[in-house]
Amino acid sequence: MESDNSMKQNHGQAGQNSVEGVLHQYESSGSIKITSPYRAGREDYDNNQFYALFLISFQDSEKWIIYTTTSMRGDRIKENYWDSLNLKEINADISKAFLVYPDSISKDEKKLFIAKNQQTINQDIYTPLDGILSLTEFEAALKDRIFQNKDKGFIKNAEGRAFEQRVANALKNKDNLSFLQGNTNGKITKDLFLMEKILTKIQIKPSEVNSIDATADETVIGCLPSGGSPKTDVLVDIYLKDSEKVTLTISCKNTDSQNVSIAQFDYKTIAFALDPKDNNLRDLLQQAQLIGAPSMMPTETAQKLTEALKPHLTDLGLWLLGGYKGEGEPNTQWASYILVRKNDDAKIEFYFLREYYDLLVASHPNGSFGTPFAWTYASGSKGKNIQFKAKVI
Repeated sequence: MESDNSMKQNHGQAGQNSVEGVLHQYESSGSIKITSPYRAGREDYDNNQFYALFLISFQDSEKWIIYTTTSMRGDRIKENYWDSLNLKEINADISKAFLVYPDSISKDEKKLFIAKNQQTINQDIYTPLDGILSLTEFEAALKDRIFQNKDKGFIKNAEGRAFEQRVANALKNKDNLSFLQGNTNGKITKDLFLMEKILTKIQIKPSEVNSIDATADETVIGCLPSGGSPKTDVLVDIYLKDSEKVTLTISCKNTDSQNVSIAQFDYKTIAFALDPKDNNLRDLLQQAQLIGAPSMMPTETAQKLTEALKPHLTDLGLWLLGGYKGEGEPNTQWASYILVRKNDDAKIEFYFLREYYDLLVASHPNGSFGTPFAWTYASGSKGKNIQFKAKVI
């Protein structure tokens, strides 16, 4: 029985941590502020009587309160009703209250949550909650609120930066490392699974680690000599107990798109990166840039470019994806790893750079000019640059 209760507690803590991880990435980007826990009381009574796990404050005056659960227990949800009803009346800025459950619960349990949420939406029952949502549904609602009236480019950039900061925070979290080392002292971990996934991939045991430092700060990672952005989004230093230091340079992709733009260069930069002495390759790349669309290039010219690129395919791929052999500092600005999140924590994967490129080749063998990439141009840049797009693995 004690073991069962411990498992339930750990499961509940994991659900809470997942929500906290989502919230923290947007707090790190400055989009919201978090108060946890949030307590308030009615005038002349205990001012800590009513409780919410999280209070979210948006950049205007609006606020939300959040509860988490892993089980549709009647007594627990009634507590949430009572607390949220009173908190909404006490604080007029609180406009919404949500109960959030993990995506990973069983199908039978999920059916209960969906049914209760439908009753809430249909107003079949009286409830001060505004929704009972899965973590994915809640994150979508949160993003809609944060990014309302923002253009798509702003949203994508903000989401990307927020996720990069979330990864850095998870890796440098001392409680995460302590937990993985077996010190289950009740301290709250944050995005523990990210640290565990990455250490497992690089085959470093938590017991071998003394400390981890990580940053997504662009001013620390620095700009390339040309002024452009490096491929490294998160820079990690793992200090081992034998005094060795392991450095990870991670490129992050947080998207729900099947294909994303990975790089954009003019033909001279591409030619110089691949072989500065190959004038034939440079001339063919110039023609590709001027024409813009591979489908518009004469068949003979396209075949010549395909042949000219054959000796450079791997170098091209590793350069476009990770900056490999390009400009910048190899140890901090070239990305050796790719972390992919397809807008869902259940779909996060961590790859070696070469591993990711090989998977890309296998999954997209019919890209432009024998590469696994689509060659195109950004709006307004036809004839000036070549834009490379890649499938998200």
